[in-house]
Amino acid sequence: WKDRRWAGARIPTLSEVLASVPADKQIFIEIKSGPAIVAPLLADLRRSALRDEQVVLIAFEAELIRQLKAKAPRYTANWLVSFKKRRGRGPVENWPQIVATLKASGANGLGTNDHPALDPAHLAHLQAAGFAHHVWTVDDPATAHRFLAMGSRSITTNRPGALRKALQGRP
Repeated sequence: WKDRRWAGARIPTLSEVLASVPADKQIFIEIKSGPAIVAPLLADLRRSALRDEQVVLIAFEAELIRQLKAKAPRYTANWLVSFKKRRGRGPVENWPQIVATLKASGANGLGTNDHPALDPAHLAHLQAAGFAHHVWTVDDPATAHRFLAMGSRSITTNRPGALRKALQGRP
């Protein structure tokens, strides 16, 4: 409906997408629905040729992460939290509850937006508790450098080529 050149185009199935992941890459699957998706998702993953370490499941619902980890602990599953940037102290105020929720859900890590109040102490606390940190959506090289220096394990960006060049010091 956006343009005639897309007439007849269809969205690939999850199985088709999984089959397209190169052997040396990972796929991050964000789950935006409820627990009813767990069984069919895990069935598609089992049928795929992907190795367990190639799959990362992410969701904003901690209960969904808990269910995924209970049924398929072999997959990495990260809980997502978005901090409101209008509230400068959001991560500081909520940090003890966030870590408690990570522990209760069995998550492997925490994915957050690039809130300016997140600092090295937050990420050190996460790492000490056994959790990895991942950040989204970072398009600015200075922000990317800041999060990498603090210990973030991955960065989601809209500009992968440009950000990679900037992080490697290339023009």
